[in-house]
Amino acid sequence: MYKVYPFLLFQFVTFEYKQSKITMKNILSLLSVLAIGIVNAQETSSTNVRAINNPGMFTKAASANVSPGASMFFVNPAREVEGSIYLFEKWENRGVLVTIDKQRFGMKNINIDLKNQAFQSRFTKDSIFNYNFNNIDRFIINNKVYKNFYYNEDNRIYEIIHETPEFAILKGFKVNLVEGSANPMLNRKTDKYVQKYNYYVKTDTEIRKFNLNRKQIIKLIDPDKAVLDKIMKYAKDNNLSFRDDLQLKRILDYSNSI
Repeated sequence: MYKVYPFLLFQFVTFEYKQSKITMKNILSLLSVLAIGIVNAQETSSTNVRAINNPGMFTKAASANVSPGASMFFVNPAREVEGSIYLFEKWENRGVLVTIDKQRFGMKNINIDLKNQAFQSRFTKDSIFNYNFNNIDRFIINNKVYKNFYYNEDNRIYEIIHETPEFAILKGFKVNLVEGSANPMLNRKTDKYVQKYNYYVKTDTEIRKFNLNRKQIIKLIDPDKAVLDKIMKYAKDNNLSFRDDLQLKRILDYSNSI
């Protein structure tokens, strides 16, 4: 079970408002635009104990070797899970929360829950701040921009690789749980969270998967011959690849400056 409790955000997050000293007015302003709670993760280690003390939850063994009145219980121990549902390995990520009305609030601790597609800050080991998307435009985390988009009944957080009024190139993340197996041929003794990503293009009408390569990028930006020649020369001179998102960002930023 999880319980959500209201909490004062400024007890946990360090704020900066336009790089000036934070005031109570700024704090109240942030609290007025965000709906935030602490998700308190309850300990589950006692579950197996209660189960063992409840014979009705198990099947009595029908065996001649079992004395009358005795019961046999089978308890499946929790399997170890490798990996994480969080995009970043550590929580100590500096970020900036940008509201729809362009207010900016800095914080020391931010992560992205890929399983639930949520921005979160950790208060204690078992308590998490969950940010409501209302009135939040985007987060800047470790100098990368992340934003939530809802399309085709899918609510997902994307990294914005490049953004123009006509289109945006996005990187979408997800996490899958690969279950372990006792089969020695599979070499998979434990459960494991595996993170994956795909690239997308967002327009005014859709968000669709996109192949990150030179042909598709050129088709998307559709430059004239003179501009295309300059783009290709810039990419070649700087040894930049259209398949690498960071290098692609440099190429596209340059194309916008021409």
